[in-house]
Amino acid sequence: MSGGWRAGRSMAAVDRSIQCDDGYHDYTWHDGDRYVGSVVNEKPEGHGSYFFKNGRVYTGFFKAGEYDGQGSFVDPEGASYTGGFKDGKYEGFGTQVHPNSSRYEGNYNDDCMSGHGVYRYAIVPGQPVKIYTGM
Repeated sequence: MSGGWRAGRSMAAVDRSIQCDDGYHDYTWHDGDRYVGSVVNEKPEGHGSYFFKNGRVYTGFFKAGEYDGQGSFVDPEGASYTGGFKDGKYEGFGTQVHPNSSRYEGNYNDDCMSGHGVYRYAIVPGQPVKIYTGM
């Protein structure tokens, strides 16, 4: 679910741009994507929200157009991630929930589960609950 600022995405190529009184910008592209937040040098910087045309939403911090700092992704199928980002990738502590209710809470490094974490598998009726804790 991670990934940074969309390759080739330019603030100069928007269909609609509004500068709000609070210093935020509101950009909408012809493909339906939308960004609302702080902008520096035509890239997201600071806090903002990116609304993808497929229904996914990222809300959190950006640095030079990449997801960087604390943030969260939510998609319409029920998957989500809340936690740290660096250079557009999952980094540090985070919680990822899958549509089937499986969830991982733990550390990430370079977009991968890394170090200590707890993975709780989806509950299957009639089956014992499966939990993995470790590194």
